[in-house]
Amino acid sequence: MDEGVGVDSVGGCRPDRTVVVGPKNGPLITDITHIRRRRRKGLCQTTCGQHSRVQSGGQQNSRLDMEIRHPALLFYLFAMACFLACAESLNRTDFPAGFMFGSASSSYQYEGAAKEDGRGSSIWDTFTRTHPEKIADHSSGDIADEFYYRFLEDIALMKEVGFESFRFSISWSRILPKGKLSGGVNQEGVAFYNDLINELLYQGEIFNSPQANSLLLCNAYWDDYRDYADFCFKEFGDRVKFWTTFNEPHTFAEKGYATGTNAPGRCSNYSGNCTFGNSGTEPYIVGHHILLSHAAAVRLYREKYQLLSSFPFTCRYANPLTFGDYPETMRALVGDRLPKFTASQSEMVKGSLDFLGVNYYTARYADNITSSTGDYPSYTTDSHVNLTTEKDGVLIGEPTASSWLYIYPRGIRELVLYINRTYNPPPIYITENGLNDKGSLPLQDALDDIVRLKYHRSHMSYVLEAIKAGVDVRGYLAWSFLDNFEWESGKICILKSQTTGKENDVADKEKISDHSTGDVAVDFYYRFKEDINLVKELGLDSFRFSISWSRILPSKISLHSSFCHFIWEAKRERFGRYVYQNQKLGEGFKAFNEIPVGDVCSWTQMAAGCLQCGEPSKALEIVAQMKKMGIKPNKFTLATALNACANIASLAEGKKVHGLRIKLGRDIDVCVDNALLDMYAKCGCVDSAWAVFRSMNDHSIVSWTTMIMACAINGQSRKALKIYDEMRLKDIHPNCITFICVLYACGQGGFLDEGRKLFSSMACDYGILPQEDHYACMVNLLGRAGRLKEAEELILGMPFKPGVLVWKTLLGACHVYGDMEIGKHAAEHVLHLDRNDPSTYVVLSNLFAGLSNWDSVGMLRELMETQDVKKIPGSSWIEVEKNRSLIPKLEGCM
Repeated sequence: MDEGVGVDSVGGCRPDRTVVVGPKNGPLITDITHIRRRRRKGLCQTTCGQHSRVQSGGQQNSRLDMEIRHPALLFYLFAMACFLACAESLNRTDFPAGFMFGSASSSYQYEGAAKEDGRGSSIWDTFTRTHPEKIADHSSGDIADEFYYRFLEDIALMKEVGFESFRFSISWSRILPKGKLSGGVNQEGVAFYNDLINELLYQGEIFNSPQANSLLLCNAYWDDYRDYADFCFKEFGDRVKFWTTFNEPHTFAEKGYATGTNAPGRCSNYSGNCTFGNSGTEPYIVGHHILLSHAAAVRLYREKYQLLSSFPFTCRYANPLTFGDYPETMRALVGDRLPKFTASQSEMVKGSLDFLGVNYYTARYADNITSSTGDYPSYTTDSHVNLTTEKDGVLIGEPTASSWLYIYPRGIRELVLYINRTYNPPPIYITENGLNDKGSLPLQDALDDIVRLKYHRSHMSYVLEAIKAGVDVRGYLAWSFLDNFEWESGKICILKSQTTGKENDVADKEKISDHSTGDVAVDFYYRFKEDINLVKELGLDSFRFSISWSRILPSKISLHSSFCHFIWEAKRERFGRYVYQNQKLGEGFKAFNEIPVGDVCSWTQMAAGCLQCGEPSKALEIVAQMKKMGIKPNKFTLATALNACANIASLAEGKKVHGLRIKLGRDIDVCVDNALLDMYAKCGCVDSAWAVFRSMNDHSIVSWTTMIMACAINGQSRKALKIYDEMRLKDIHPNCITFICVLYACGQGGFLDEGRKLFSSMACDYGILPQEDHYACMVNLLGRAGRLKEAEELILGMPFKPGVLVWKTLLGACHVYGDMEIGKHAAEHVLHLDRNDPSTYVVLSNLFAGLSNWDSVGMLRELMETQDVKKIPGSSWIEVEKNRSLIPKLEGCM
């Protein structure tokens, strides 16, 4: 369902618009999916014309008309009109005059055409391509329902089934592909929405909603959102009466920034599988900025356009919209992690809505929790509430295909009654309500759809009760009009019992550019008669087709072949387990020698295992032995060898691998060249790195970042900044590693002002929240400039708990400048976090010694002995006549 989680922008929440269509009288809404299914089976006759399977420009339609085998999570509407009209005497006339019935949608879940006609990337495009493992079936919204191409047909079907309203969204990334108005307008995207609005306009009123962008963590987001909203109002406002802003902001903040299960996939590492994020602060920052952006947009069009505005209901958001601040209990529980409104902001937010949208699906029992989360604060636990689905062993409602959705119709009445009592809101619209189904029913039962029919009927009955109790509810929009891409649930297969019975699990979906499969393809299995007629109409004399072995012989696989493959894979798996998981090279070599045929993959895996176990020299020996065996290295072999050379700064060996790279020519991609750049940089040969860089046909962000670091670590800091500027001019966006490198360069060169600007631009310009490595670079920069107090304040102001790295960096700066007070404070933090790190004792001892504080030096030595902390001697590589040896340094001083 439409979770409002930031789909349709260069990364943020998306806008929604509703258009009234369909007759005002007659039965309540039927289901578009049913009409298509019944047409397929000859059960329904309509006058909408024949479905076309060819798109403009000769593109083949992959949408498949939402038929039974469409791999989507089913969210039907209200089932069969004749049944609903008669069932329990619930009819349109029971509701107040002007009450609207319809459904809701979102552009990323519906439109498809993700790479067509100038559309830019949204955060969901990036999320599904970067983390397909977080989507249940590794799918995406690249194709979705192809509403972009087939909206005319769907509008005709909406009219046929009797819809009165249809909420759809304007994709930020389709009309402003660069994310900002200053980046240019995509006129093809604007034309699409104009055509869509015009097609719907004569049917009734239009609801629209400009929504969010990926930079929600940055204050500058408000300006971008206001510009986007202003453009929508100006371009489409002459035909739009109602606008809404953000859909389900709570879901966007929680799943996008607290648990990381939805785009942009940020959270703390103790809350989910995320690389970056802070579950205790970022969701509140995002929610705060959503409220301010909403209020800014409302003020804009109240002053300039005089339209109606809406904001979907959530208590933590409804309170500021009604009273100008967060609930008192929320302020007490979250504390300093909760952003604060200024007086002017509070005034702007308060009362900034003309109607309220309510999305309702299910309910929970709630219990109070008194325990604290301690060092692991999170948006998901700050409320100190335990939500459960059962009480005294009895479920709150009937379970459904989604683990979180239990049918509890009464809850929709209780919710709107509570809202009415607590907030005395303007008119309410039920903007989403629906039920999903994975399609396990027999065909006829699925077509009758009794469960969904009962679900909507019972919920509408409770809405009617709330209206009779005095709540001003004016509309009901079901989720959803079509099957669609359902966020982290993807496109779950439906009605599997009605398919061919073939069970093909594709394990290597990451090797398919869009992570799709041939499970549906062009549906030739069911539509061959129609396709043969098309072939005949085209005047073709012949048609070559293939007979699927797996369809006619689904289990006839060679036993001998399977057994050999099993033994081979078992040995390879055992080898990998020893080397990578247990880091036992001896056992790894033993398993490696048992492999009957050593191919390039196994040799490369062994070399990579040596490198991972801290044996780069052995890795190079493996590569050399492989060459003697006549096995041609591949790009992964070369990358491993180059990394080994970089680890031991062996320029001579690195040049040999470079020669192999030249021999392989076109078989090598940018990854090997990036490893080559890194090798030359770590060997101190910046000129050679530049020569490789200039010879590359393709420069990825890794290539640019490697060159920045190459210059930074070799005393060319100003040149590193010039490379960064050149990269930006080529419209290549830096990533988090790039910022570490360029901030390090600023520290090495003492470029304080440049470093501050770069640090600030991370969140504001690129939506990248600084992590501990970035703060450590800034502390290093400030420390080198002698601004130790400012560096300490930066650490204390970090939005998450500072780690060892930043405090050790500050301690090192205090040693240079002899600042005993801040140095002791930094050392206390380091020792509290890691008492066994000898380097902390060494730096602090040197600090005391530099100030002739020999008593403290002695105390530190005693403390090291008490804690059994021993300084590991340093060592250096020395190469004499191609023989490399490890020479330990003499001990005797700290």
